[in-house]
Order: sequence, then C-alpha cells, then structure tokens
Amino acid sequence: MHFIFSSLRVSFFVFFLMGMVSLEIFAKEIPTLERRVTWETGTITNADAEIWDLSLKEHEEKTTDQIAVLVVRSLEGEILEEYSLKVAEEWKLGQKNQDNGVLILLSIEDRKVRIEVGYGLEGILTDAYCNRVIQNTMIPHFESGNYEEGITAGLKEILTTLDTGVTPEEPTLWEEFQSFRGIGAKEGWHLYLIGLIFVGIIFLFATILAFHKEDNSFWVFFFLLVFFQWVPSIFYGFYGWVFCNSIYIIGFPFVRLTRNRISWVKAISDKISNSVVYSSGSSSGGGWSSGGGSSSSGSSGGFSGGGGSFGGGGSSGSW
Repeated sequence: MHFIFSSLRVSFFVFFLMGMVSLEIFAKEIPTLERRVTWETGTITNADAEIWDLSLKEHEEKTTDQIAVLVVRSLEGEILEEYSLKVAEEWKLGQKNQDNGVLILLSIEDRKVRIEVGYGLEGILTDAYCNRVIQNTMIPHFESGNYEEGITAGLKEILTTLDTGVTPEEPTLWEEFQSFRGIGAKEGWHLYLIGLIFVGIIFLFATILAFHKEDNSFWVFFFLLVFFQWVPSIFYGFYGWVFCNSIYIIGFPFVRLTRNRISWVKAISDKISNSVVYSSGSSSGGGWSSGGGSSSSGSSGGFSGGGGSFGGGGSSGSW
C-alpha cells in the first residue's frame, strides 16, 4: 500500500512538472529589447516607428525616463496585464534607482492596449490618468483602424505630462457629460434609431398634457421634466439633452399660457382635446384615452533597460 501511494505522489509530481514545462513552451515569447519601439511584421510602418523612437530618445536624454512601445499582432492567449508586466520586467525599463520606465503594449487582433508604469512614475502617470489617455485619446483612433495615429496621440499626451511633471486634473462630471455623445456613439448607430421611439413617447405625453384643455395642473411639467433629463441624454448625449430640454422647457409653458389666446395654438388644443378623452384620478391627477378609432528594425548602438521596476501600475483598455 505504501508503494502504491509513493507511486501516485511521484506520478502527480511528474505530471505537474510536465504541465509547468508545457505552459512555458506555449507562452508567448518576449522579444529582445533592441530599441525603444518594437513591433511584429505587418502591424505598423517603419517610418512611424522611427519617428516615435527619435522622440522617445530625446525625451530620455532630457529626463532619463525610459519609454518603450511594443506592438504585436496577437497575445496568443496570454492575459494582457500579465504579459505586459512580464515584458516590462524582462526589459527593465527605467533607471534602477528611479524606476521611471513606461511600456505601451498594443495587441491589434485582440483589440487591447495597456500602459504599464514603473513605480517611480506612478505618482504622475496615475491609473486614472492612463485610463483617460487610453479611452479618450488612443482608442478612438484604434476603433477606426488607425493604430499609428492612436499611438502617436497617446505618446504625445504622455510625454507632455512627463515633461511638465503635473498630472492633468480629472474632468468634472459636467465636463464628462459635455463630451458624452450618447450610447450609440460606441454601441452602434441603431441605438440612435431606438432612441427616437423613447424620446418620441415622452414628447407625445408632453404635447397632450400641454395642449389638452382639461388638464390645468402644472405638476405634470416637473414630472415629465425628470424623463427629459435622462432619456435624451442616454441616447443622444449632451447635445441631445440640450436640444430636447430647450424645446420642452420653453414649449410646455408657452402652450399652457397661450392655448386659449393664440388662434393656431387654440386650434391644435381644440383638436387634441376633442380627440383625447381626459379623466381625473385620485393619485395621478388625470389620464386619457383615444376618443375614436514580431519584427524590429536594427539600430546602431542598441537600447537596453536601466534596471527599473514595475508593480502593475497603469491601465488597460479594449475596443
């Protein structure tokens, strides 16, 4: 019996070792660091890489910050954050006692990007700031297939922030709302069409309640105002919210005050009042019903990391 248990332990240990070896064999290879920009064949152009490399070199000479870019076709099953950290640790970007390294990793087929930040720069390139750069600056270009433009824009913003040494302030909720263009901007234009149905419904209710002569209460104005705050903004963003609320806030009181005074308003009011039967209710105040029917370019002199350390700071994004 003892022999059987010993054999089982040995077998389990052998299978465990084989599993560990197989994981290493099939893990995506980390490319050799030869320059500041490394890319796999068919991902970006040599011309763009040369421009980025020169810009990053000039920045390093001025600040000692070491920034590298890696563009791959696919992560080949690797987890973005884990692979990015492995690359950053292997390359040892940044100076040893300053840990001022940054890695920008883009995987085109996986549609993912990450900014990996060394310990020494986490105070400036915060997680929240890196996420803003990815979401607001880089991904809009990536979504259109303009990978070079996305990296260029991201690098420009990061280098500007590192040059000043000041992290741009987080935008206020009002500023974020002003930049919001509705859920259709990211999820698909068909949501703009669906939004017409919901916005149309609240405008229909507002029109009936404004023109109907038997409804004189003003509380419905504030009741519908709640819906006008969030329905148009969800589907059409800031400008949709401004447009719909302007019409409602001006139009509803105007109709209520003129439906017995201005001829054309009175005509519409009479038609709606005759077409929709209004009935009062104890709780709601009223109601109605219808009344009738990897490759990299060689570089003389080479490039190597300065021994910096990373701890997972930065941010990731996908599109």
